[in-house]
Amino acid sequence: MHDQAETINRAFDGVVCSVVDVAFAQGTLAVNSVRIDAFSARDIEEIAQALEEGFRRLEDLRRLEEANKYLQSKMSERQAMEAQLVQSERLRVLGELAAGVSHNLNNILTGVLAPAQLLKWGLEDPQQVQDSIDDIITSAQRAADLVQRLGRSVHGDQSEMLGSVDTNKIVREVAQVTRSRWQGEAQARGVHIDLDLDLNEVPSIRGSEAGLHEMLINLVFNAVDAMPTGGQIRLSTAHSGAFVTLVVRDTGKGMDAETRGRAFEPFFTTKASVGTGLGLSTLYGMVRRWGGIVSADSTPGEGAAFTLRLPVWRDLVLADKKENDAGGTLEAVRLLVIEDDPVVGSVIASVLKMAHKVDVATNAVEALELFEPERYDAVLIDLSLPGVPGDQIAAQIKQMDSAMVTILMTGWVLEEGDPRLVPFDHRVQKPFMPQDLEQVIRRAIGL
Repeated sequence: MHDQAETINRAFDGVVCSVVDVAFAQGTLAVNSVRIDAFSARDIEEIAQALEEGFRRLEDLRRLEEANKYLQSKMSERQAMEAQLVQSERLRVLGELAAGVSHNLNNILTGVLAPAQLLKWGLEDPQQVQDSIDDIITSAQRAADLVQRLGRSVHGDQSEMLGSVDTNKIVREVAQVTRSRWQGEAQARGVHIDLDLDLNEVPSIRGSEAGLHEMLINLVFNAVDAMPTGGQIRLSTAHSGAFVTLVVRDTGKGMDAETRGRAFEPFFTTKASVGTGLGLSTLYGMVRRWGGIVSADSTPGEGAAFTLRLPVWRDLVLADKKENDAGGTLEAVRLLVIEDDPVVGSVIASVLKMAHKVDVATNAVEALELFEPERYDAVLIDLSLPGVPGDQIAAQIKQMDSAMVTILMTGWVLEEGDPRLVPFDHRVQKPFMPQDLEQVIRRAIGL
């Protein structure tokens, strides 16, 4: 390049060249010609205009990049704010639920301790004995239901797995878990609120229990907020073609046309000091994801009605038929129960020994000493065991006998895809009734 420049310089030595220099932000742009007076005034003007246009476009591009960066930062801030508000809304709901759980659990424990004490004192009337036993069983079932409902609320932010959902069951649960709000809290304020159920026989819907649970809690809480002087809430279900219709109606203040039209917008709320305005928008999005429809009908002073049309679970009839076909009496089988809690292990063994042959181990060492290939028909294993956890014991048993059926017994709520579920063929959630355990064993051994 240097040699070429020297050659050009020698070729035009002594020739006066036309030069136009235009100052840049950094350095100089030179436009040269070997001919004398090669550039006219118009040429220079056009070059200057072209450069001016280039600089203008460059400046526009720089401003556009800055604007994009600014918008991206604002979008990130908004997303972070939305996530924080969603979490805040969930914590508010959970806080109210916690108060209800505490209240209900105390009542449930009274229903367990009192009849248990009567039995200890030695009741002589057989009917009183049976009634006390029934009270204990009922209270224990209520406690189990309470824990499950709380679990659904806590795990509502997990990945949503759509399946068959018993709508009426969830409606009844929501009526109970929100009682502290529409009854206890209202009575403390000197206000009376009734919550009525009008539940017709309906098929299961396609959705998630946790999602429906959360939606109905939000609707009930909103109804309570709309009735500061008391009123009535009615939850009703009906079946219409391919949908189950679920309506939550209140006799509160109602909404005008503008409020009703914006009810499902994110961040829109008429409660200045309560909530984030995300409850109904979240409900709307969830119902649409399930393939359903949600609408609001309200008139100022005449209450409001929120109608959810939820799709029917199409595999229900086939699933019910298979479940019925799998019925029948289960013949006696040989079972190994691995449970570290001596009380729980003893109770499970007592229940199973009514129809089966049962051995019990309290840890991995005992279990592996007892286990031999083809000795048992199935192994029931607790997850939380001292030393070696239940999933690792199940994996070792599978290595010793790949055809052995393993059943997980746990009080932990494990999401689908949890690696601890891999070595198990079936699972049963604690607490369970004897018939639940028998049903799982029946399915496990393929009868």
